[in-house]
Amino acid sequence: MAKIGYFERNEKIRMDGGLNDTQIRKAVKEVYKGHTIIEEFQIFKNTVVDVGVYNDKTLLGIEIKSSYDTVDKLHEQMTDYIRFFHRVNVVTTKHLLYDVKKILSAPEFVKVGIILASIDEWGNVTLSRNRNNYRIEHTKAHYDWIFGMTGLDSKLRPYLKDLRSKWGIVGERNGK
Repeated sequence: MAKIGYFERNEKIRMDGGLNDTQIRKAVKEVYKGHTIIEEFQIFKNTVVDVGVYNDKTLLGIEIKSSYDTVDKLHEQMTDYIRFFHRVNVVTTKHLLYDVKKILSAPEFVKVGIILASIDEWGNVTLSRNRNNYRIEHTKAHYDWIFGMTGLDSKLRPYLKDLRSKWGIVGERNGK
């Protein structure tokens, strides 16, 4: 992928409205306000999840790519997201939409959704679905393994007992 120069990048951001992570995150949290939301937690070795949402049946992972981000790590991030979550969305802006679509066109990412964040005429952040996400099936044994790997300092840790109970995952790690 060709690097965009400083002037060209700033011009694209201005055309895009210059949406930052905080603005997009606020809009995402508003959409999922009735659910449990966990922000900025690590999965596997190198991936930090921007927003995780869970209810009784589903873990949803949301990666935010704002106007000020790059897509350099998106392939690796999505590989980890689809191994961890039941559903995955990338929320991005017009500035990165083409690059996000290009990466997510790979066959392994066909179930990943794309949501476009933009600013309406009143200055509000709006989210519109660009591509649907589809459920990624994982077994209880898979989640037993994943939950067992969750570090003691992970923000996900306090929710594991509840998730195990709701999903009927029992075993030696049940108390963790």
